[in-house]
Amino acid sequence: MYARGMDLECFYAMRQGEATQIDGLPARLSVVPLGELRVPSGLLEASDPFMALGDGPVFELEPGSYQTFVTVADISPEQDGSHTREAYLSLIVAEGIVATVEAASSVRGAPARDEYWGVGVDTGTVAFSDHEAVQRCMPLETPDAPWYQTVFGHEGPDSWFALMDSPEHIRAGVANIVMPLATDGENIVLSHSGWGDGFYPVLVAKDSAGKILAFHIDLLVVGEPVEEDEEDIPLVDGSLLKDDGSVEAPPDHASIGGATLGAESADEGTAWDGDVPDAGPYIADRQQGVKDAGAWQLEGSGGPVDEGISAFGFGEEQAPPKKVGFFARLLGFFRRN
Repeated sequence: MYARGMDLECFYAMRQGEATQIDGLPARLSVVPLGELRVPSGLLEASDPFMALGDGPVFELEPGSYQTFVTVADISPEQDGSHTREAYLSLIVAEGIVATVEAASSVRGAPARDEYWGVGVDTGTVAFSDHEAVQRCMPLETPDAPWYQTVFGHEGPDSWFALMDSPEHIRAGVANIVMPLATDGENIVLSHSGWGDGFYPVLVAKDSAGKILAFHIDLLVVGEPVEEDEEDIPLVDGSLLKDDGSVEAPPDHASIGGATLGAESADEGTAWDGDVPDAGPYIADRQQGVKDAGAWQLEGSGGPVDEGISAFGFGEEQAPPKKVGFFARLLGFFRRN
């Protein structure tokens, strides 16, 4: 199973003070209250609200209202507040002493070993909301009246983008917003997502009796430093991301995820014609092959490959494979470049 957070000493949600980033650098944490989230249906949805609101994975809890928080990491060299990143979006279910942290089970079941339910992000934002409230309390979206124009990005001060950017609402980068057609305060809490776009796991904290105490979206900023993978990571152009962050030029016949560009894969039986979306780099998992890699989508890319859509939480929900060391090395690479 995904190991980040299993060591409670290195699981930092709702903690303040010193912490360690996943690349080993220091950070300092603070916790910002976002207010209550109403979940009258007992169906908690985690989503990228600007891309997949209403379509994210759903988790069961008792109907009610719950306090929400964002754990913020100051990662500036001097820890002077000049560079902060949201590290966890959390919903507190009950008071108690945390004994374990593990992958959350959605209404569709528990994730398989080494997999988990999570949020695929393409707009640098994650959110918690009541799944049924989204269906009832958001206006009808049509080609002539998309939510982007009518709710998210209109000119008014109550647009979701404006509230997310406002330091007066709560703080810049987070928001607690009542849905447009709410009749009983149905709302949504939003946060910027760590380093931006990617795939972020939903975890649950439990007490020693197995009672759920909290849901957390881990934004992969802080945690147990991840050991580097021994394997080089193939990039979409056939070049290799090395352990030290350097990039090795592609060989004559570049292979990605066990599939040779323009040829059949010898070890996975997966063929790929080498036609790469022009959106940006994709990373394929060697163990899964190109087609089901759930390829990491990096900031600025235009969308996952078709076969990876469900792995990002869009369309049919599936628990995507996740290699954590993989992400940590990518993070280090893009910081340095």
